[in-house]
Amino acid sequence: MATTRQKAAQGSYPSLTGKVETAELLRRLKACGQHLTKADQDKEKSDGRTSDLERVSRELISSQILNHTDRSVRLVAACCLSDVLRIYAPDPPYNSGEIQEILELFVKALHVLSNREAKDFSRAYYLLENISIVKLFLLCTELEDADELTTSVFRLFFEIVDEKHSFKIRTYFLDVLSSFIAEQETMPQQVLDAILMQLTEEMRVSEAAGTLSRDLLNKCAASLEPYIQQHFNRALLVGKSSESDLSEYNLYELIFELNQAAPSVLLSVLPQLEFKLKSTDKEEREEVARLLARMFASPDSSLAEENGPLWRCWLGRFRDIIPGIRCICVQFSKYFLVYHRTLSHDVEEHLVQAGNDPDESVRSAVIVTLQETALQDITCLTEKLWQILQKRLLDRKVAVRLEAMTALASIFHSVHMRCLNKEGNVQTNKKLLQELSWIPSKVFQLYYQPSVDDSLGVERSLLLNLVPVMVDDEQRVSLLFDIYSMLDDIAMRAFNEMLRKREGVRRGLIELLAAYKAANKPSCAAQCLHLAKNLPDSSKAHDHLKHLVGMLKNRNLYDGLLNCTAVERGCAAVRKAMLGVLKEAQELSANPAMLATIKALLDRASPLLVDSGFISLLLEKTAAEVTFNLESDSDDEDVERAKPKRGARGRKTAAPAVAKSGSGEPSQKSRRTLQLIMALATQYPALFRMQDVYEQLMAFLKHDVPFIVEASLHVFKDVGSEVEKTHPSIASCLGPVLTQLALQGTPRQAKLSLRCIRLLLSNKDTIIEQILQTYLKELDYDKDNLLTIVTGLGHIAEMSPVLFAPHQKTVIRNFLVKNLLVRDREGRGFREKDPEWQEDNRVSRETLLKMASLKLLVRWLSSLPADEEMSSCTPVLRLLHCMLQNEGDLNAQGKTVAWEKSRLRLCAACCLLKVASMERFFKQVDSEMFMDLALMVQDSCLEVRSRFENKLHKWLARMILPVAYLSVLALAAPDPVKDQRNHVRQHLSYSISSRRDMVRTNQSLADKVEVILPEYSVPYVVHLLAHHPDLQESTPEALAQLKDYLWFFLEPPMLQANSYGFLKKMVETIKQTRDNAAPSDPKENEAAQKRLYIVCDMALGLMASKVTNFTSEAFPGRIVVPIRLFTKISKDEPLNVNKYLPPSFSFSPLGKQKKAVDVVPSSVGKGRAKETSGSVSASKQTSATKAGGTVSPSNATSSRPSRSAKSAANLQLSATKDDADDDDDEDDSGNESDGEHDSVRGTDVGTIDGIEEFSSAAEPSSESPDIKPTTTTAAPSVGRGRSLKQTTLTEMSAAGKHKAGGGRGTRSVKASSRSRSRSPLKTGTSKTSPVRTPRKAALQAGSPVTCSPNITDGNLAMEKLNSTSDEGSREQPKAAAASPAKRRQIARPRAGAKRSLAAQLNQSGDDSGSESEDSEDLVSGAAKKPRANTASLKPDTTSRTRSPQRGVRSSPRKGSVDDAVPSAASTEAAKDAAEAAPVLNVKRSSARRR
Repeated sequence: MATTRQKAAQGSYPSLTGKVETAELLRRLKACGQHLTKADQDKEKSDGRTSDLERVSRELISSQILNHTDRSVRLVAACCLSDVLRIYAPDPPYNSGEIQEILELFVKALHVLSNREAKDFSRAYYLLENISIVKLFLLCTELEDADELTTSVFRLFFEIVDEKHSFKIRTYFLDVLSSFIAEQETMPQQVLDAILMQLTEEMRVSEAAGTLSRDLLNKCAASLEPYIQQHFNRALLVGKSSESDLSEYNLYELIFELNQAAPSVLLSVLPQLEFKLKSTDKEEREEVARLLARMFASPDSSLAEENGPLWRCWLGRFRDIIPGIRCICVQFSKYFLVYHRTLSHDVEEHLVQAGNDPDESVRSAVIVTLQETALQDITCLTEKLWQILQKRLLDRKVAVRLEAMTALASIFHSVHMRCLNKEGNVQTNKKLLQELSWIPSKVFQLYYQPSVDDSLGVERSLLLNLVPVMVDDEQRVSLLFDIYSMLDDIAMRAFNEMLRKREGVRRGLIELLAAYKAANKPSCAAQCLHLAKNLPDSSKAHDHLKHLVGMLKNRNLYDGLLNCTAVERGCAAVRKAMLGVLKEAQELSANPAMLATIKALLDRASPLLVDSGFISLLLEKTAAEVTFNLESDSDDEDVERAKPKRGARGRKTAAPAVAKSGSGEPSQKSRRTLQLIMALATQYPALFRMQDVYEQLMAFLKHDVPFIVEASLHVFKDVGSEVEKTHPSIASCLGPVLTQLALQGTPRQAKLSLRCIRLLLSNKDTIIEQILQTYLKELDYDKDNLLTIVTGLGHIAEMSPVLFAPHQKTVIRNFLVKNLLVRDREGRGFREKDPEWQEDNRVSRETLLKMASLKLLVRWLSSLPADEEMSSCTPVLRLLHCMLQNEGDLNAQGKTVAWEKSRLRLCAACCLLKVASMERFFKQVDSEMFMDLALMVQDSCLEVRSRFENKLHKWLARMILPVAYLSVLALAAPDPVKDQRNHVRQHLSYSISSRRDMVRTNQSLADKVEVILPEYSVPYVVHLLAHHPDLQESTPEALAQLKDYLWFFLEPPMLQANSYGFLKKMVETIKQTRDNAAPSDPKENEAAQKRLYIVCDMALGLMASKVTNFTSEAFPGRIVVPIRLFTKISKDEPLNVNKYLPPSFSFSPLGKQKKAVDVVPSSVGKGRAKETSGSVSASKQTSATKAGGTVSPSNATSSRPSRSAKSAANLQLSATKDDADDDDDEDDSGNESDGEHDSVRGTDVGTIDGIEEFSSAAEPSSESPDIKPTTTTAAPSVGRGRSLKQTTLTEMSAAGKHKAGGGRGTRSVKASSRSRSRSPLKTGTSKTSPVRTPRKAALQAGSPVTCSPNITDGNLAMEKLNSTSDEGSREQPKAAAASPAKRRQIARPRAGAKRSLAAQLNQSGDDSGSESEDSEDLVSGAAKKPRANTASLKPDTTSRTRSPQRGVRSSPRKGSVDDAVPSAASTEAAKDAAEAAPVLNVKRSSARRR
């Protein structure tokens, strides 16, 4: 019986003992495993098979099996043991040591799961299933080495888990590990380390292990939280722990990953993070700030909402003292704006502050963050955030400005490309593009920044972002077409200036290559210097360019540079040549700075924007655009009209109407497109010389819209010089068309047609003569095209003086003077309520004819032969001067309305300037004319003084006007409009710096510094102020204003160079002279000399008090003063060491000037305050109505150019001339150079030489105030070491505290009551009235003054200062009461009764004795009067009343320069002195009294 039972048992459970082969053992184990797998716990016990089971269980743990070398044997044995433990559960039949060995066997066997292709994978899976279900690994909890075994299990599972494992396997892994955590009383640190290691990328075994770890943390969060809290609190408080394997890893990275996996387990750790966020250790605080930023910014995170104190504590790090921490907060703000809209408001407020951060890295981080946010979701950017980007365009740091420019350009381009490619919602994208249309203008306005880096950055933004060079021609045309149509006037001029600068650099590189080929070393050096000025860091760039010249011996480099400048090769070929040059240069030079210079040179010199194919496509697109005259800017229609084959008539919107005869002006987009073609034609004429281009231009000439015709004429003028040779068929058709336009077109069409005839056609004389004869036949006031005729006659007189000479009397004397200038036909008379300026369409035909007549006279004068010029110049100058004296009303009959008087006055002043710019005639502009001309800067009409000053600056910058005219800008000091005052200040600084650069870079001008350098205009400033009608009395108010005048002019030259010593010596020299223009009467002469010395003392005192440090370096010139203004005192006279300023007068340091006595009655100031406040609110309402959109940076500023850009735009010399005043005034017939400077106009004045004989003695004691500067070697500074920018801001803000008024004259109460003030501050209001000029308010009807945010330095305090100035009018201290006769205004002082034209033209010929009777008849006309009664032409000294049109003082000032009328005996002396009269010679014979 026993033997049978044993056999049965052996049949069920084969014997595993004895020496058997591995294969046999494996077979027996498998058989045993099959029985165990099917065995059930209860059944085995009930069947009495316990003894067999015990036998097998003992045999399975034998060393022969557990330590078998075959892995399969061990694995099958492990499966059998797992079944045995399952059957015996919960009481295993093994002791603790045996269980230890079994569990270790399990761990080794489970390694098979790491390879899914292993043959025993299924058995390992079975083992895992048993372990998971029965929870066999929990047996280790009772073992002594339980921690080690548990750690090995965790590490094993994290090591073998794979993403390819099935969900069941990963679930079993999770169940086994979670059961460990749930059943253990304490968690070993090694186990916790094993779990946490899988969270971070650098420590985890695999991604599947990380997933398993996160699942485990979430499943066992409650069990693990105490251990995790203990671990991190110890690590955060104590530091690294040697007990943990995580000590060497980043603790904060681990916390972040743990927060991502199971946020709930970190709830007790967060207070420690808040404590660490306030740590004094900056590195620790930086790491915690970054950690919390990541935790808060996670897309699915709700940490900020659940932990408000921690969130607010983190927000406080936006104001951390460490810039790096502030940058971290800024960089993570993008995620809050995009993913956490509920938190975006808090972040937005801090971003606004960070945008004004003092550290440039923080401001740059703000820009990058906003750029990334906009590219991801542009709707996340609010108006405040757009304003940050807009303001950073004007940052004081170049790098920040470039960052903002690149950010805005890339944002705009992304939206623009979506519109072109019709991606997403087309209508939404187009609306968005319209709202972002301000971006191109803001980017191009940055071109006016003084740094070359800004200019280069704008060009790179254009070629890389706005109009990328890598896109095809059709897309580039569409991009540039749209962008140019969005530009405002200032940005458009900047774009045109950019084209001019790029073309100049390209030509300079071509000339450098040509000079190298010709071995012309001086020319190479000159071109290197010229090119270096257009590159960043010009001094280093110059050295690099000289090195580049030495590298040109490499033929590949030379040919590559030549190909980079070839316009005809096309953009693709040029781009390929650029890459070749850079590669070749990199092989020749390893200097990174050298390569950067070469790249910058290629970026500026290579024609990457346009080529011949681009021009053809642009003209096709323009032809399609100008065919339609649209009143709206529908983007749908714009896109379709870009493709003529598709029309736009099938749209739901109204179909565009075809332009018909008399349709008027084209749409804004059409106008801008034509202006783009004109700009490109000016710089790239060779690309337009194609048959299809000429044919399209001819089609434009036949258009009915005037501007289209004018644009085509402008292009023909620039590109058609060889049209007769290359395209004779076009030339044959062009002649009749030009003739017709010259006869029947608009005045501008006639002007351009005549110039085209002169430049393009060989039979120009015949055609011009035919046109002249037609003009003469139709010379009648009733002719509708009379304005065209007068304009055409003026240009014919200039370009063909021989043809015009026989008819000049008929045209000038009989028609212009008699029928136009001296007759008032259409005037309705002067009215008090009339504005001083109106739009161009409000100007009457008669006024336009008078303006054209004045221009004709000047053009005729410029072309006169030498034997006639002087005899004809004087009558013309008298006529122009009379127009100025009578304020635009030539006949002084009161028939001309106010705004037309302003136009005529401005036209006469510009004509007088043009005469002065002619080298033959500028001596003829006497002192009285010069004074009236200078006083135009103080005209009561803002438009007049602004346009006049722009014209003055333009010709000063081109070196057309003498340096004496630079002194005129000093009179802009009391301008009540802050923008205009700053505008003139920038022009003055530009003229000073450009003249100095010209002398420094051009050695040939070393002997002409006296007529170029701005320091030599100081004598003219002194003389001008000594004779200014407002400064004839030494009252406290007059002295305060004199100080403002002087410092306004002296500040720029003293800050830009070390010229303190020179200017001081110059003024001291003037003090040792006498005024040649002083009256002959001893009493009045003494008063005049005293006024001159007062100005000198004031200048010396200002220089001593304002400048605290200076460098006593040698000035590049000698001290000279004009002998026609000043006479050196005789040797017998003592040196003038007297002090002429009142003893009570003192010079306050800058920013602490004492407030002068305000001469404006307080009641007047209050009334003006109300009026200005109303205008401010109205202006804000208007601007808010015009601007809009969710993406617009500001409803008040987005559509307006910045103030700095507006001021800088007028500094450029090649602006597009499409203003009404410049249409016929500009001389672009070839007489003016296209370069940066025209030929230098000298003042041709004598000088007092040998100054040393009295200047050395005068130096110690002639300094008026008892303040002497300390000679050091430091750079000059203003006040107490302030910078130029700070000084300017301080002076602007403090100007209203000490300036006595904003005007040029005073008037009595009677004059004030019966005269209308033309001051923008109204009657009796000074510049320091209780109303400050708001930055965004319209200060004058019809002349709004707009500005945008100032250039800021990122300082929050400065930004707050700037923002407070936007709040409109402010409450100011009440003005002190003073005599009504001393109330000041900006109105131009016009003393004496007005004289008629006949009286002006028939006065005594003191200064024109050589003129002939014919020339006198030519201008004065038939009403010629005898000259016998000379005395009657002198001003009436007994009646000093003003006309109702202009209110000024009713009685003359004592001691005025013009008070003395010379006697008959002095007339001959005046004639003898005429040859020696300077430009500023104050003439007294027939001057009106001021």
